[in-house]
Amino acid sequence: MRGFPNMESLIPTGGVSGNLTLPQRLSGHLFWDVSISAIDEVSHRDWLIVRVMDRGTREDVRHAWNHYGSSKVRESLLKAPSLRLKTIAFFASQFELPRESFRAWRNRDSDWEG
Repeated sequence: MRGFPNMESLIPTGGVSGNLTLPQRLSGHLFWDVSISAIDEVSHRDWLIVRVMDRGTREDVRHAWNHYGSSKVRESLLKAPSLRLKTIAFFASQFELPRESFRAWRNRDSDWEG
């Protein structure tokens, strides 16, 4: 299996704008279907983590990872009903878990391409 960079290599070295909420720091394309002002980073945590880890840029992933921490990211991804194959592969490697640990892997269709 090809090695993936670990999350420490993705964590930014610079600071982030102080008064912005997490959704305000993320790419707008992630929220094409919702209003950013309607997103609560606490009550919508699982949804936000899955959306960012599955569809975000490297910078988006850094922001969410730093904001929530590895254990919450792991927990949210493991119970997500749907994830792209490359997201599962990356985070299975990152967390040193078998792909079968992910609910999305177990829920996939036989013709699923991720």
